[in-house]
Amino acid sequence: SALQGRPGAPRPAAEMADSRKFGTEVWIALAVYLGLLLLLLVYAAVLRCIRARSTAPKENSLVEHFLAGRNLGPIALGFSVSASMFSGYTVVGLPAEAYSKGFSAWRWVGSCTFITIVYMAYAPRMQWLSRVRGHDSLCYYIKDRYGIAQQHRDPLHWLMVIVLLVPCFIYLCAQFDAFGNTISTLTGGAVTPVIGAVGLAALIAVFEILGGLHVVALTDVVQGVVLVAGAMLILISMDIHFEGLPAISKKLEVLDPSLVQVMDGAQGLSWAEFWIGVGVQRALFPDYPQRAMAASSQKSLRVGMAILALSPFLVQVPLLFFGIIGRVHHPDLENPKEIFTLVVLDIIYSDMFGKVVGSIMMAACLAAIMSTADSVLMVVSQIVTLDIIRPIQEAIAAKRSSHSASEVASAPPASPSAASEPGKVPPFAVPAAAAAGTGPPKTGGCLVISSRIVTVIAAGVCIPVVESNIDLSFMIQFQSAILAQTLPTIV
Repeated sequence: SALQGRPGAPRPAAEMADSRKFGTEVWIALAVYLGLLLLLLVYAAVLRCIRARSTAPKENSLVEHFLAGRNLGPIALGFSVSASMFSGYTVVGLPAEAYSKGFSAWRWVGSCTFITIVYMAYAPRMQWLSRVRGHDSLCYYIKDRYGIAQQHRDPLHWLMVIVLLVPCFIYLCAQFDAFGNTISTLTGGAVTPVIGAVGLAALIAVFEILGGLHVVALTDVVQGVVLVAGAMLILISMDIHFEGLPAISKKLEVLDPSLVQVMDGAQGLSWAEFWIGVGVQRALFPDYPQRAMAASSQKSLRVGMAILALSPFLVQVPLLFFGIIGRVHHPDLENPKEIFTLVVLDIIYSDMFGKVVGSIMMAACLAAIMSTADSVLMVVSQIVTLDIIRPIQEAIAAKRSSHSASEVASAPPASPSAASEPGKVPPFAVPAAAAAGTGPPKTGGCLVISSRIVTVIAAGVCIPVVESNIDLSFMIQFQSAILAQTLPTIV
């Protein structure tokens, strides 16, 4: 009641939902943000053309595309791994949980710290092995570790492909769904979620086709800066546009004491269980090993992991305050997932400074979604290209080579006169290397083209999922049920 006379004071949620919309300032901020991404795309494309003209062997084209030539520096690596950690749920789901559960939602910060710990346990070794042993995908590490001679016939290889690919696809669909719904909200329904998802698919597909992981990492730097700025600005806005954290905490305690009380032993144990579960699972998601294999050096990896360890405190902690503020000013909200948007609208409709701050916050929301979507799409393309298409392609090439060798072995011997004449090639003669069938098949260029096709297809397949409005939680439960039944049998 004390805020009712203040300019830009928060109004009831029902009234806001009907009367307030995002203005031109939000679209200006989004245009600047997308403009920076396009400039980075042009820069990365030009840089890639320059590298292509160098003396690097053709076989390295796959490493250049999927691992940025194993040349990711510390800043690009750190921001890329951190941006992959934060998805649309970070911006929408975390404030919603803080709205419903109060300060206990800070458990997410600990889970992301545990992600860093798990990542530190294996990333340095994986970065070293990827250079020494030539690993270019996670399944190639499995092949080398367990001595898999023929990947296309090995059940462990295909089990790993399923375990890695299915969660990635579900996670990718979730990002497209979140982006489409966010764009629909920003436009007041003028743009449908499907059209928004199509726009995201086209944008990130162009990024990955033209620039590969290098441009994805560079855009992650921009997206990470926008995300940190949009999250941290709530600390300033909390004192300017609201009554400050101490007053908000007191009101929250009056509203519901359970939202601010210290947790007991059972809750503390549940936090530890949550940290272990989320930390281990997310740190083993294939986009994390991919970044480790792409690091330029151990020093770059150490700096990148330091940025990863710091990022939850710069992103998640401020975003959780959105839910705390929203619970005080919009206590009767039916859908807690709307609270981030409503608090941003509170800020935008307060004053001119609020318009600028709120616009950056909405850009941060899209940055969180896009950074995860492009990383997961890159990993999906890597898995399909290197772990599905390549083993089959190599098996076909090996079969053709052995067939050619058998034909050479069964051919009649050349006449002595023909063989003895200098400069005359005996009939049915073939190069020695071809007859022996040695050396890997020259498939690097074909696989790069295949990866671009896979990128387009993978992005396109997500669109029907958004259009059909499939319950993604059901897909996750279905996947878990299948793995729970099949994994013990295969092992």
